[in-house]
Amino acid sequence: MAHDSTRGLYLVFVALLLLLAATVLVAQVDWGVLNVAVALSVAGIKTALIALFFMHLHSERGSVHIYSLVGIFWLPLLLVLIFADYVTRAQVSG
Repeated sequence: MAHDSTRGLYLVFVALLLLLAATVLVAQVDWGVLNVAVALSVAGIKTALIALFFMHLHSERGSVHIYSLVGIFWLPLLLVLIFADYVTRAQVSG
């Protein structure tokens, strides 16, 4: 595994700070129906930077990429199944 340079990690840190500022600006501006999409896009970019550089996924081999992608797709699947369970439960009157 190749080690990242300190300069590269500082650049990623600065990018994350800029994206943090973008998150604050996005929260202050009314984007209409695009509010959630813009906020999730910024959050996704921040997540990708953290995973690629601070978790060193950019320098790993293929199997690690596959396992990380499986985890990425597993979480929404679980959330959809939990939501489906919640929606289909009968109301209990007490």
